[in-house]
Amino acid sequence: MAANKSVDRLKRFLGIDPEQYRHDDSVFHDDGSYIEEEPSVKDALLDLVPTVRGTLSYLRELFPFVNWIFHYNLTWLLGDFIAGVTVGFVVVPQAMGYALLANLPPEYGLYTSFVGFLLYWAFATSKDITIGAVAVMSTIVGNIVIDTQKTHPDLAAETIARSLALISGAVLLFLGLIRFGFIVEFIPLVAIGSFMTGSALNIAAGQVPGLMGISGVNTRDATYLVIINTLKSLPKTKLDAAMGLTALFGLYFIRWFCNFMGRKYPHRAKTWFFISTLRMAFVVILYILVSWLVNRHVAKASNAKFKILGTVPSGFQHTGAPQINVEVLQILGPHIPTTILVLLIEHIAISKSFGRVNNYIINPSQELVAIGFTNLFGPFLGGYPATGSFSRTAIKAKAGVRTPLAGIFTAILVLLALYALTSVFFYIPSAGLSAIIIHAVGDLITPPREVYKYWKTSPVDVVIFFAGVFVSVFTTIENGIYVTVGASGGLLLFRVAKSPGKFLGKVTTQPVPRDSVRGGAGLSLDSPDNESSHAAFIDLYRGDLSNPQVPIKSPYPGVFIYRFGEGLNYLNSARHLDILTIHIFKHTRRTQLNKYDKIGVSPSTSLFLSLSPPLSPSPPTKSKLPQTNPARTGPPVERPGPAPRQGSQQRRDRGAADAARRHPRLHRRQRAGRDGRAGADRPAQPVRPLRRPGPRRVALRRRHQPLDQARPGGLGLRLRPFPRRRRRRPRLRRLRQGRRSPVGGAANRCCRDGRQLARPQGRGPRQD
Repeated sequence: MAANKSVDRLKRFLGIDPEQYRHDDSVFHDDGSYIEEEPSVKDALLDLVPTVRGTLSYLRELFPFVNWIFHYNLTWLLGDFIAGVTVGFVVVPQAMGYALLANLPPEYGLYTSFVGFLLYWAFATSKDITIGAVAVMSTIVGNIVIDTQKTHPDLAAETIARSLALISGAVLLFLGLIRFGFIVEFIPLVAIGSFMTGSALNIAAGQVPGLMGISGVNTRDATYLVIINTLKSLPKTKLDAAMGLTALFGLYFIRWFCNFMGRKYPHRAKTWFFISTLRMAFVVILYILVSWLVNRHVAKASNAKFKILGTVPSGFQHTGAPQINVEVLQILGPHIPTTILVLLIEHIAISKSFGRVNNYIINPSQELVAIGFTNLFGPFLGGYPATGSFSRTAIKAKAGVRTPLAGIFTAILVLLALYALTSVFFYIPSAGLSAIIIHAVGDLITPPREVYKYWKTSPVDVVIFFAGVFVSVFTTIENGIYVTVGASGGLLLFRVAKSPGKFLGKVTTQPVPRDSVRGGAGLSLDSPDNESSHAAFIDLYRGDLSNPQVPIKSPYPGVFIYRFGEGLNYLNSARHLDILTIHIFKHTRRTQLNKYDKIGVSPSTSLFLSLSPPLSPSPPTKSKLPQTNPARTGPPVERPGPAPRQGSQQRRDRGAADAARRHPRLHRRQRAGRDGRAGADRPAQPVRPLRRPGPRRVALRRRHQPLDQARPGGLGLRLRPFPRRRRRRPRLRRLRQGRRSPVGGAANRCCRDGRQLARPQGRGPRQD
């Protein structure tokens, strides 16, 4: 109790009324009803404290394999074995070629792939993806190695690559453990496609000199410079071109032939798929045999007829902890964001796309844990940064993989290659590896049909896509990443801040088959037998390209339905509030028009609204104001609004009102004469209410014209002061037969019984 009093005193000292937020609902508990209590700060803090059940659920999410390992069977084992061995035949030549992209010896690609296949299955939520050495990440690592060695030549390339993997793995593991996987949702698909296309063009252009045996071309320059220098150096082509071009042609021919035979013989499609998958292994084995026949008497790789891979050490020759110190952290610090971004983009994009294709979902936070754990412990066996591979994932999915355990069989095959096949790798032609890399990255280029989908979805995304590709081609891959991600983030903020809110109207819709529409069969929505028709709400201003012939109705008089385009937050709250205010002021009117008696009392917002144009065009509507005739009996009739009065007519009305105030008997006789003139052919007119003359006032008056004829720049409100007139005493006239009426004039002469006299033909005076 004392604590509560102290808290109340502190609140009063800070200017907070403690009774304002205190509600006593104890009286309602007697009848057995449940009263929801207001949440407190203590409750909010207690929600952050982990519970026992939450801790067990968190630990279970860290090791997803416990959900399926106890259901493992022989059918799953057979599918995993076939998929794992198939991927193993592909990854061995690819990994050695990708290691050369990273400016590392070829065995580092095998180390990286082995660690990825061995560790990923325990933390994976995707059964299809494979982690290992990839082309894009290897190119990024190679660029970082070259840039670092320019300023620090004492650092070895292996040290830079392994330290980079350790640091990025630790960051990714931390993000995954705190469940920050949602950050990958800020990277849109268009940015990923642009990055992949630019990277594929960069890698393919850089492998052409190796394919042709051309030396002296810096493949780390911008893509356009590499292409220009390669074309200039075509006369330097060597024998390697024969090995490289034929290998590249063989890879594409085998894939085309297998796809053709699979379509021609659908019952043999699975067999032709496996043959197509093993095409890289067939080409490598074939050209190893050719190279051995040509260079079997060569002891050194430099003395070969064409460039070959050379000596590959057997086993794990580079184990141990990587060199990490303050100097290495300062050197690699600027390159850490690029490395983490590439790891995220490739892995999460590939895993989510294959999850959608194969009807399962992934946990992005857990995938961050998986790639973080792999890159954290991979450098201890000689690995460099590894992430998901698109080509190997596609092969693994088509091979019939069942669980992530298929990576174990691939790791066994890579381990066998490290210990038993290194002597055979000596004769692999370098041009053949270049052909394999070009063939692999060709699938990363975004096809035109996908770009057309971007155009149909949002034309601005196409601009971002080509901007990222051009920046990657004319500068570097890293700049392309930053441009696409930055432009996509800016577009997201712009769309949120300028979210287009819409007012909705009610229409009646009915689903109609396309065949019936083409046949000209019409359906009536007014039929009582039509049970499929239902009410829908569409844009009131028809900004959604709806049928212009369908009438849009208001859901209820005085009720407005407003839909937020991108949600309501602090970025767009002011814009939505302005749209709502202008629309409601435009389509409603005040209940008290002469509420403000003085000009200083009138709010300035009325003047602002009269000068501000609407944010969106007004739909064409027909306005009919109901008017009631006090001289008639029965229901009110609808008549168009009165025409705007001129200034002279207003002055005459004010004069008549002033005269009637001073001479009530005269005013009564005039009313009697006016009502008496109303016959069957001429309805009686309502009597205009009297206004007391007073000081100069300002009133809000609406223009008396339909909404469809209103000026588009205004809102129907304007400030118009009453005219200042001289107060004069009216002249007294006797109302006699055949003389003028002080109010009606000469045209309103009447007889004593109130009948209106007909005017004879000609110019002579009236005869009573």
